[in-house]
Amino acid sequence: MSYPSLLRGLEDADLDEVLRRRPEAAGLSNHPRPGFEALASLLSTPHDVQAALVRVDRFLRQLLELGALQGGLLTEPIASVEGVPAGGLERGADELARWGLAFPSAEGLVVPRPVLDAIHDPGGLGPPVRGLLQGLTVSELVQIARTLRPGEAVPSRKAELIDHAAACFEDGEAIRALVAAAPPIAAAMIEQVRRAGGTVGRYRAYEGLASDLRQQAYEARHSRGRQARDGEPWLRARALLISSGWEDQLALPAEVEHALRRQVFRHWQEGPPEPALEPLIGARSPLETVEEMTVVLDYVRRNRPALLQTGELGTRERRRIAAATRVSEAHVAFLVALGHHAGLLVAEPVPGRRRAGAPRRYRLAPTMVLRRWVAEPCASAWLRLVHAWRRSLDGDRRAEAVIAELLTLPEGMAAELAGFARRLHWRAPSAFPDLVATAGYASQVAGTLSCLGVGAGEEAIGLDAVGRAAVSGADAEVVAGLLPPTVDECTVESDLRITVAGLPSSELGRGLAAMADLETAYPARVYRVGEASLRRAMDEGFGSDQILALLRRHAGTGVPAVIERMIEDVGRRHGRLRVGFASVFLQADQESLIAEVLATPRLRGLQLRRIAPNVAVLTGRTPDQVLEALRRAGFMPTADAEAAEAGEDTNLLPVDPGLYDAGPPATPPGLEPAVVDRLVATLRGAPVELEPPEGVPAGTVVKGPRELGALIQSAVEEAGEIEVEYMVGQRAMRWLLEPVTFDGMNVVAWSPQSPRRVFLLSDVRWARRTGRGFEPKWDEIMGGQEAAGEAPVAEVLPLFPHQAP
Repeated sequence: MSYPSLLRGLEDADLDEVLRRRPEAAGLSNHPRPGFEALASLLSTPHDVQAALVRVDRFLRQLLELGALQGGLLTEPIASVEGVPAGGLERGADELARWGLAFPSAEGLVVPRPVLDAIHDPGGLGPPVRGLLQGLTVSELVQIARTLRPGEAVPSRKAELIDHAAACFEDGEAIRALVAAAPPIAAAMIEQVRRAGGTVGRYRAYEGLASDLRQQAYEARHSRGRQARDGEPWLRARALLISSGWEDQLALPAEVEHALRRQVFRHWQEGPPEPALEPLIGARSPLETVEEMTVVLDYVRRNRPALLQTGELGTRERRRIAAATRVSEAHVAFLVALGHHAGLLVAEPVPGRRRAGAPRRYRLAPTMVLRRWVAEPCASAWLRLVHAWRRSLDGDRRAEAVIAELLTLPEGMAAELAGFARRLHWRAPSAFPDLVATAGYASQVAGTLSCLGVGAGEEAIGLDAVGRAAVSGADAEVVAGLLPPTVDECTVESDLRITVAGLPSSELGRGLAAMADLETAYPARVYRVGEASLRRAMDEGFGSDQILALLRRHAGTGVPAVIERMIEDVGRRHGRLRVGFASVFLQADQESLIAEVLATPRLRGLQLRRIAPNVAVLTGRTPDQVLEALRRAGFMPTADAEAAEAGEDTNLLPVDPGLYDAGPPATPPGLEPAVVDRLVATLRGAPVELEPPEGVPAGTVVKGPRELGALIQSAVEEAGEIEVEYMVGQRAMRWLLEPVTFDGMNVVAWSPQSPRRVFLLSDVRWARRTGRGFEPKWDEIMGGQEAAGEAPVAEVLPLFPHQAP
């Protein structure tokens, strides 16, 4: 039966499911002749068939592949022989019909031609024997025919020879008997090729043999006898191994692999495996992630760590950040990547001249949105980090499959990693074809969730209530109500230690992060305050009065006198030296302080020159270098007010605020029930009045060539930004476009995410208006590109561990 006929035979409930599960069916509403032929055309494109195939589970995928091996019709007797559970074929056919991929019939399961064409290497058996025999010469086919059927007449034409040889591979018992009779070297080579996946390079097939057989195999291969008794010649004479494509490739025919397995698939499982569950006990809190991000961002702001030529944060820099912030190296790498995706960090070129032809060096720098993020409540700040992580996963089917599966676990429970990997392996076989790699990927995602403060640790994977709310789109107010209770009281001791018996509140935590260094995080958080940490807080704008007021508000037993005297002393000394721009000048409140600086041996390299009783100047240094040198020598300088004001905009780099305010990744909504009912009525022939499309509000997803064209044309006329899902080969990608011209087929637009400037309307899957306007960037559109050898910022920062290629 044809594909339209199979679709026409569906019941209305199943047809509803097809329209809901296959978003490409929405194009039916704009089709000039809506009907089952048009629906079949929409559902049968190779890309859309593949998109549907990757969403079915392993049981359904195995049924489809078994049907493909049978030429498109899988009957109940064959399914029973292949080990399909009783009733499984009928239940699987009903479910596949709701995907529009296969359909039940009186004989069994019918797989339409478009789906058959999209299934490559069904069952993983390898290439069929007929296709392999096509690449052999007539003399080789004659030898195979005489060896397999001795004494019979041998045809002379190649097509007849192929039929003659292929007929020998229709009997599984005969194939197994032939393989059982293989001599030792030939049997070992068959096993080696099977372990390699059915097709392997010739020399790899030999290298896998035992040392005592390898030399014999080479000798047998180069034997001059036409009827070799062992090794590769023996196998090729019986078509058990056939040259595939090139002479150096050997392939095992699919019929031989099927006969040796006896069944195409060794295991059939209709439902997902259930992993062992345990109570979810998180090792961290989301507030710890915010606190660690705060201290890492502060370090980056002050030190601008260098990036490697590969664009990664090197091991040495990670260790420096970890030692300075008391954050583990693994968490440092994660937080840097997270800060980049959230728009808090960028890679800036290192200033200064460079040699001709030398690659440009980059360093890590904070952006202007850092001030906004630090000022936000902890729940909102953490939620922005989660949204940035989710946006970084856009287009990663594996990560989305993991999150979707985590949401199916019972609330408050975590799954052991091995069992969870088996569940993923069954649920999404296209995304997770290898069980070992799936377990490794699940472990990496579990580590990421643990770093975010919503996971279950190292041996299990799960999402707590806060994590479920965050990935489900809850707002900051809901998340704040789910966060664990915090401690608003600390103990300040005379040995310069400050102890917090739990997670500090937002005000206390950020204040302590600014004025003290974290020494211990478990079981209690212990900070140590010193002159260097107090100077750092005062550089950030804290006054000694503010620091004392903060400690007095939260110290349950009061602030020791020694701590108060140290804070007041640092406050008196801080800022008595001011560094600013002339060449670079140094100004002090007292003449004796300038004299002390000039007499300090560690500062002789600055070559300071006194021009007034309380002013000195120097050349060849920047204010930041002078500030750092003075601080290392034990002074507490500050930047001059005018210099600080002039350098404020250069300290934090500009970034598109839309990246910070983007929120969670946008998911195109499915078809509304009313639209589905209208399409079903259209297909069944009921009269339906189609209203012409009107103005499309921002955020509404548009599909279909007519509506897409109208949306793009209005965006060109109004200079409005749009978001599109665009096909690049077989991959769908989401981009923000600023369209400037549209001729009905081609869109000329600028995108900050792609060097492409011309986009085909036929490759746009859907589009929506973002509600933002733009100024046309003609320079970039007409050819303005990055200078040779200078990688764009987005490509020189690391990705999360589970996104590494």
